Amino acid sequence: MIGFLKGKILKKDFDYLIVDVNGVGYKVMAPISTTCNINGSNVELLIETIVKEDSITLYGFLTEEEKELFNKLMTVSKIGPKLALTILSGLSVEKIIMAIQNNNIKLLSSIPGVGKKTAERICFDLKDKFKETQKISESSQNLLTDKEKDLSDALISLGYKSSEIKTPVEKVIKKYKDEPIENLIKYVLNELYNG
Repeated sequence: MIGFLKGKILKKDFDYLIVDVNGVGYKVMAPISTTCNINGSNVELLIETIVKEDSITLYGFLTEEEKELFNKLMTVSKIGPKLALTILSGLSVEKIIMAIQNNNIKLLSSIPGVGKKTAERICFDLKDKFKETQKISESSQNLLTDKEKDLSDALISLGYKSSEIKTPVEKVIKKYKDEPIENLIKYVLNELYNG
């Protein structure tokens, strides 16, 4: 099983990377938190290999915390790798842990594909799986600031300049603050192209 990849990025999108390792291009599915935080053309990724009857899929993460949470999410009934990745793309690791520990069903169910019942299962199944020291105090102002930063980072990683995205990012965050980051990216791109 592949557990680690180090190579050159051939292609980067919101939810995957193609990494050239000694002439072999590996397609690695990844959360937005990973794809947005990669700087430069080289990358080192922690890999989780998922083998099914008809496919072998690689999931890549920059941090051990992301990978660990990905695996914990998949222990919850009806959550597979695709939905686990969507959850990691919708909120940061810290916010997901905070939501689980505070039983914040509303925050978790704001992620596309996560309904109320799934959010309740996540909280019930995982609430005892995080150390007390991992608790993070809840602050809506911090959540908003973090989301604005994540959104800006995502767009800058796609080649946009901070000066050109500042106004549309602020406008979109103000209007759609409760939506997941992947939707916010689409709204900003729409603002940039359509004014």
